[in-house]
Amino acid sequence: MAELGLVLSLVAGKFLFFLGGAFLIVLVIIILNNLDSGLCLLPVVLGTSLPLIPGGRVHMAEFVIVVIFISLLAHLAIGNEREVWRFPQRGPILLFLFASVISLSNAHYLNAGITHIIKLIIAFVFIFPLVYNRIKDDKILFKASLGLISAGLVASVYGLGQYFSGPGSKISFQAARIFGKAGGLYGGVVGLPVVFLCSYLLFAGKEGRKIYAWILLIPATSALILSHIRAWYVGILMALGFLVLMRIYRRKKVKQTIILAVIGLLSLLLFFGSLAEVSFAAFKFLFIRGLDFPTWSKLLSIGISMDISSLARISIWRYAWQRFLEHPLTGVGVANFRISDPFRPSLSRPVKGHAYADNHYINILVETGILGIIAWAWLLKNLFLSSRRLLRSSINSELEWISIGLVGSLLLFLVGGIFWCLTPLLNETCITAFLFSLIFAAEKITTRKT
Repeated sequence: MAELGLVLSLVAGKFLFFLGGAFLIVLVIIILNNLDSGLCLLPVVLGTSLPLIPGGRVHMAEFVIVVIFISLLAHLAIGNEREVWRFPQRGPILLFLFASVISLSNAHYLNAGITHIIKLIIAFVFIFPLVYNRIKDDKILFKASLGLISAGLVASVYGLGQYFSGPGSKISFQAARIFGKAGGLYGGVVGLPVVFLCSYLLFAGKEGRKIYAWILLIPATSALILSHIRAWYVGILMALGFLVLMRIYRRKKVKQTIILAVIGLLSLLLFFGSLAEVSFAAFKFLFIRGLDFPTWSKLLSIGISMDISSLARISIWRYAWQRFLEHPLTGVGVANFRISDPFRPSLSRPVKGHAYADNHYINILVETGILGIIAWAWLLKNLFLSSRRLLRSSINSELEWISIGLVGSLLLFLVGGIFWCLTPLLNETCITAFLFSLIFAAEKITTRKT
């Protein structure tokens, strides 16, 4: 029986390996034949980031990026159309890359910094302009948005499967906490379909299809809750609040600038308030660890102390501010702010498992200094202005729910970035760049039609 079981397992392994190889071949053919299809598939592989070979170091996302690059070169070399390649937002992006390069003058771990700059170049010099230039009309914008929704749904199903199949799912919280394969951005990825589907329910006119949106919300919402990544809890609350305000705006004719200003003010208050312990008072229920939604008894019993992760963040942020004051112009070096003990923080070697600043904006500030944070603020300002034009030009159009879903997803990421980093890994950096570029591309399309 043992020999038979071994034979069957080997046969099953060979069969799965064959299916995986066939899938990769089909995937390569699709991308090489149609660059736009590859572009829409990209968020799916970025959101799950499965290894190309089990146990291997090369991930599916890296493989697809290479295939898309080859497809782009072939398209430009032998394609019939000769498109004008535009590099959007080159001012803030080039300034940020420049700040990252000169930050290496203070880097103790040069190899980690150079590797991270390569990741930034792939995301913001290749993926970012590729998305902007290839999304030329409503159909491709719709498919790219479906790519983001699919990315979250695939990550949700994979994460739920990981959770329920794991032996630790009912033993302890830490064993039960699911991240899928997208790292700390998992909560943001599975939050994307929640935002888009809620936008569809509120703003799409096709009532008969809304039952499908309700069904698809179940795995995405379940995965978001079970991830227990509270940074994304706050982000999803802000994003859903934005959708409700936009619904009120459409009905009551409240100026959308006021709505965006209110959301921006709340985000700023949350950001600056997060530097002090008292800031968590309004969100205490988000900082209680547990396997399910906090019960009313838990909510009413909160009040004396925060949990360990909240205190750890405060300790890390204070230490990051001190290190920034030591090197305000260049920072400590891109990818060099890594610590192993948040309660006795000191710079450590950038290896897997060591903590970041757990705040994207503080991380940019401490690693790349004043130039880096100016570049990022410049990009965020342009995103805000583009989002405002996108919302204004998409009123009562077929793209209304997609436009509002995109801006809500942007808000999800930016607010989530207050408690998490958006660009530590390649897949996280690329999906952030993908979403940002999609905002600018959608604004380009909708304003052209009005």
